[in-house]
Amino acid sequence: MDQLFNIRLSSVGSTKRSAAERVVPFWRDYLQDVEEEEGPSKLAKILGFSTGATVITLIGFSPQPSIEFLHEPAPVADCQWQTPASTA
Repeated sequence: MDQLFNIRLSSVGSTKRSAAERVVPFWRDYLQDVEEEEGPSKLAKILGFSTGATVITLIGFSPQPSIEFLHEPAPVADCQWQTPASTA
């Protein structure tokens, strides 16, 4: 199942790629754990979610299922400085 997904990474040397490369082993470990501990029914659910099919056909998939990382910019704090109301 691990080799089923084409993992799309950003350009070599980019910080986005570096971040994604740290995540990929967790994805592979997750798939392996699911396969060993929860069996085919859980794998079928993952496959169904990602491809729409619950089994891997003999001819495979075209296009090959892929994983692509979405890198959102860091959120900008929406802060306003408020001064206490003056007492008169």
